[in-house]
Amino acid sequence: MNEWILIEDREPSVEEIRERNEFICTDGMTTYIRSYSFRLHGFVTDYRGRESKDRGVIAWMPLPEPYKDPNAVVEEEEEEYNNVYFNANYNADYYSNNF
Repeated sequence: MNEWILIEDREPSVEEIRERNEFICTDGMTTYIRSYSFRLHGFVTDYRGRESKDRGVIAWMPLPEPYKDPNAVVEEEEEEYNNVYFNANYNADYYSNNF
């Protein structure tokens, strides 16, 4: 797993944020998941639908990659093709019936 990165050393790069804007953060006592906001220039928490800067974050690390079953039958490319095909058919049916 990755090592902790101190906020004072660096903040997440644009590439890290675009890839997956969820990070493991800590205040030194607790760990939690936060996203990063360019607008607020820091990690944010969501409270009642409003973002506020979490000023307690002292260190962060990217989330690990999600688990992938090595015995999965459907490959990612085939699954993506099926999703695109399904969505195209769904949209065509929707528009032909509603317009």
